Amino acid sequence: MFTVKKIFMALIFLFAFTLVSTVHAESWRFATVNAYGAWYIDSDSLMIEKDADEFIFYTLVKQELSAKSRENARNPNLNYKIFREEFKIHEGVKYFRVGATTNYTFDGKSYADPVDTFDWDIISAGSVAEYLYNTAYRFLERDYMK
Repeated sequence: MFTVKKIFMALIFLFAFTLVSTVHAESWRFATVNAYGAWYIDSDSLMIEKDADEFIFYTLVKQELSAKSRENARNPNLNYKIFREEFKIHEGVKYFRVGATTNYTFDGKSYADPVDTFDWDIISAGSVAEYLYNTAYRFLERDYMK
């Protein structure tokens, strides 16, 4: 019975380890940093949607909040956010919008942001959205547009 218990515990450990490594399998790539934190894209989550006259792609984005961001946050215990950022180019104009957001606290808790997907907005030169777009697009060119 003792060996069955050991085998059972080993299987539980192996299952838990597999689950943890799958959940945290993202490939975060640095995009930019500003007064509000450091920004990364997950190069493994990049997806392309094609339309007749629009090129749309999206990725997961991680924002590691700065002290300044936490001062302005509803929750000062907020460590980082992960959200879906969508991009499109239409008639030569670049757009972005933010989708579902999950907030993560320093004590390991997470909660969803109740905000729905925002409308498309034009990407301004020098903005975080422009750096995220450019970083994600470089990975698209490397991995998908050969």
